[in-house]
Amino acid sequence: MIGILLVTHGEIGAAMVAAAEYILGSQECLAAITVESHELPLTEQHIRAVIDSLGCSEGLVILTDMYGGTPSNTSLPFLDKARVEIVAGVNLPMLIKCLTRREGTTPAELAQQALEAGRRGILVTRAILDATPPK
Repeated sequence: MIGILLVTHGEIGAAMVAAAEYILGSQECLAAITVESHELPLTEQHIRAVIDSLGCSEGLVILTDMYGGTPSNTSLPFLDKARVEIVAGVNLPMLIKCLTRREGTTPAELAQQALEAGRRGILVTRAILDATPPK
């Protein structure tokens, strides 16, 4: 099973994990790390410790909240072409896709599916309602 690690500002990742588990039930190989700017020297060590504790043999997808932000930049040393992918811009549809499609795939394939699900999950509701014919 591919592990999923959210690395985010504040409690965004923990809240998303709670929401996903509310929808899907308890999940294995899933964790969230909060990045605090005053703890940066320890953050990389913390990420390594969490990755090691997840123990997911088929690799890892790291989901961060914003490309170029501290969580993404702190995750970069863990990027590994064969085993670890990073996707920035996490949202709940992206996380749910990762959790429901992580068996029998690779981290690279799962990262691509996550990207597509995240994009599909961003909508302007008015446009959908206006496109729906009235009954």
